[in-house]
Amino acid sequence: MLKGIFITVGITIGVLFIPLVHFVAGPISPFLGAYIGVASWKGRPSSALTTGLVFGFAIWLIFAAIAAIVLIVLGVATSAISGRAGVLIIGGAIGGACYIGALATAGAVFGASRTSASEQT
Repeated sequence: MLKGIFITVGITIGVLFIPLVHFVAGPISPFLGAYIGVASWKGRPSSALTTGLVFGFAIWLIFAAIAAIVLIVLGVATSAISGRAGVLIIGGAIGGACYIGALATAGAVFGASRTSASEQT
C-alpha cells in the first residue's frame, strides 16, 4: 500500500510541474495517481469500495498534513492568516485536501474494480 501511496502522491504533485499539461491533468491528477497507484497494492482487500476508502483516506491524511504544515509556516512567516483572508486560506486548504481525497478515493475504487476484473479473467 505504501508504494501505491507514494506513486499517487508523486503523480499528483509531479503533474503540477509540467508546463501546459498541468492545466488539463492537474485537476484530475489525484484520480489518475490513485488509479495507477492502487494497482501496485498487492495485499488489497477484495472489495473495490473498501480498497478505495482505505486508499483515499490515506491520501487525504497525507495532503491534510501537507496543508497543515503549509498553513503553520505561512502563519509563522507572515500575518496572512488573520481576519477574512485567513478564513479563505484555511478554507481553501481544507477544501483542497478534501477534493484530493475524494478524487483519490474514486480513482482507487475504479482502479481496484478494473484490476480485480482483469484478474478474474
